Amino acid sequence: SKEVVYKNSLNIKNNLSSIISKLSNSKQFTNYLKENSIADDIINNFDFNSIEIINNADTYSDMTVLNFMRDIVSHFRVASLLSKESAKTRLNSADGMSVIEFMYPIFQGYDYYNLFRNKSVKLQLGGSDQWGNMISGIELINKMQNIEGNKNSLKEDLVMNTTFPLITTKSGKKLG
Repeated sequence: SKEVVYKNSLNIKNNLSSIISKLSNSKQFTNYLKENSIADDIINNFDFNSIEIINNADTYSDMTVLNFMRDIVSHFRVASLLSKESAKTRLNSADGMSVIEFMYPIFQGYDYYNLFRNKSVKLQLGGSDQWGNMISGIELINKMQNIEGNKNSLKEDLVMNTTFPLITTKSGKKLG
């Protein structure tokens, strides 16, 4: 129900706020980013207090399926989506892959594009298992920028992704 989704989104927002608060005081986190040359100019100028948590439901609430298909999905190619490691793994599994799973890179790509366009987000962080989905975002941003007449030629127009190792259980299974 909508009430359950709303309650869950509030819980997620509270959990993320707690994590962000802890990261903002973590020398280990910022040192990790610096040691791995992750966007030094972003890190040096980053204000953890400026973080805004956005609910994806707000992004899609005014969008019709037809508009999403025409304006966003049309920029993706099936061969590219199938070439992603996550798709290959799921297709070859006993359970196969649902249409929702197949479209997940499109949704995540649009989320990144929407944050770039409306909030000037230029760095996406994620778990190492999300790399293919994250690349979809950069590809969509580049395609949409070219359509809108921007060629991503300026440093301030560049977008980036970085991944972190997954948090796993003792047996090596992904946590969460």
